[in-house]
Amino acid sequence: MFAFQPRKELTLESPLAPEVLIEKLREQTEAVEEFPLRSKLSGAGIVVRVLHAPETDKPLFGRIGADGFKLAQVPDPARQGPFQPLVEGNVSDSQIGSRIELTLRPHKQVRTYSPIFAAMAILLFLVAGVQFAAKPEIALIAAVFGGLFLVFPRFRAKHGFDQGCGEVESTLRRLFECE
Repeated sequence: MFAFQPRKELTLESPLAPEVLIEKLREQTEAVEEFPLRSKLSGAGIVVRVLHAPETDKPLFGRIGADGFKLAQVPDPARQGPFQPLVEGNVSDSQIGSRIELTLRPHKQVRTYSPIFAAMAILLFLVAGVQFAAKPEIALIAAVFGGLFLVFPRFRAKHGFDQGCGEVESTLRRLFECE
């Protein structure tokens, strides 16, 4: 059960001074030290691990220190998925105000279960090979499902991560008053 660890680098420019930007970030972030996971039943009836966000009215949760910040967006419970990104960043001076360097990654303990799906794909390919001469339509169906079992977990993970990155990027652009 390999971890899904994509990474997205992002640089934003804000007209706000670094001190103002950090203070604004503090106002909109519920302070927490850890980013624990909890189990949740997905819409497909599968138990997945998702970030456990604190009860808050603020859009973000995490920690902000002198060396930078690590945070996550408080998700909509109806759309919360396992591949929500954690955001690590720091703020520095720039010619127009502030430069914000961000790195987005899913939680280290989030899994795609790709090996389990790959094992099922191998079994389906074996069925396809055995059935090829006798029942080619069964072989074709088994091969198609085998291919889907190989591709779907990573595709789903990448789609969930990209969607989460887009949501948190939009929130941060609004908060930092980026163009």
